[in-house]
Amino acid sequence: MNEPLIQLAYVSQATAPLDDVQLLEILNISRKNNEQDAITGFLMHCDGNFFQVIEGPSETINPLYDRLLKDVRHHQVTKVMLRNIEQRIFGKWSMAFRSIAIKESEAIPGFSDFLNGYLAGMSDVPGAHPEFIESDVLGIIRSLRERFLG
Repeated sequence: MNEPLIQLAYVSQATAPLDDVQLLEILNISRKNNEQDAITGFLMHCDGNFFQVIEGPSETINPLYDRLLKDVRHHQVTKVMLRNIEQRIFGKWSMAFRSIAIKESEAIPGFSDFLNGYLAGMSDVPGAHPEFIESDVLGIIRSLRERFLG
């Protein structure tokens, strides 16, 4: 029997600038831990801001999100979507990753508006923020997957 899966998306801001070495360290640790916990997902870094989608059993996603809330490398962690899923979107990746410039983010449909809304002070809510309904977040996720992961 398959375990029920959930998908969680959040945004956050780095507490200090991160260089490529630091980002690679975060990525390598995340990939190792995610493989052990049957978690898949996508992490995007854009000018000190993170957008991450994680998916897996709720027994592993919920504790991971609790740890992310306490991680001192970022703050203003804001959950923008939490939903049950039948199938993983990022099933091939323990943690896919892209670091992009603001200019590149403007070419991703909906992402600049989404990021600007977050930076304007969105609060953590269960599910999608009222300004960004689940379909908006899912559209952004699909755009990111198609653009960066094929």
